[in-house]
Amino acid sequence: ILFVCGGAFDGLETILKRKLGDKVVGFFDNEKENSKALLEKIEPDDLVHFGLIPELIGRLHVITSLNELNEDDMVRILTEPKNAIVKQYQKLFAIDGVNLKFEDDALREIAKLALERKTGARGLRS
Repeated sequence: ILFVCGGAFDGLETILKRKLGDKVVGFFDNEKENSKALLEKIEPDDLVHFGLIPELIGRLHVITSLNELNEDDMVRILTEPKNAIVKQYQKLFAIDGVNLKFEDDALREIAKLALERKTGARGLRS
């Protein structure tokens, strides 16, 4: 059985900052790099302090963090996968004989709106 957990885990950085103190914070030039460095230091005990139960954490053999998505990533998610949202809408419109096309600027605007929502790629659907 493979267990995969994903999410924003808001508040986890605060726990790590408290634990590590000045060992990591301020080491990099910007906040994103500091945040990434903090998240690379996650240990199972930090997840217990965050509120996850030890029985679940014991089943998570690999703990990692992912980079925040940027506008280019969002456009690729919209267009590249086999079941990409853009392709789904094109097929849906094709049923009625409509050839749906998206200009690059339109795709970028959709990506920007999704980024503003801060809901990851899920924001591309709404």
